[in-house]
Amino acid sequence: MQRRVSQMFSVVVVLGCCAWFYAERSYEPAIVFIISLGAAIHQFWPQKDKQDFTALKREFFDINARWNVEKKLKPYSLDDAKWLLSEILDYLKRLRIEVFKSEFNSDIDRLFLEIKEAQSILIEIDGGVSYEKFWKNGSDSINQVAELIEKI
Repeated sequence: MQRRVSQMFSVVVVLGCCAWFYAERSYEPAIVFIISLGAAIHQFWPQKDKQDFTALKREFFDINARWNVEKKLKPYSLDDAKWLLSEILDYLKRLRIEVFKSEFNSDIDRLFLEIKEAQSILIEIDGGVSYEKFWKNGSDSINQVAELIEKI
């Protein structure tokens, strides 16, 4: 409703500026007309739908794909993988802001904790047990983020 009122008002202002410019042909009415026309165009410009999370979903799937590639490479150093987990944490922060539904806050908090725990796993000389635990916990957490995105 507010948007419609604002659109109608911007049209009235543009018409008033046209009448003013017609009656008094000087640069002041011309400048005001150009500014009001810009405001009217802005009012009728298509707005991003607040429930459109396709860009957020694409961003997550990009991070997920990079995680899967890193996992298949089986690197000696887990720095890049831990960096990807930090990107997931940043993603969860943005998801909380964009979604703004309190029903998902507990899930986001739980996932935040799980990913922080996965990041803190130290790789030890234990025959690859800690290495596999890191990849399993990270993958499980990322899969749970994917499930949460599908719920939203």
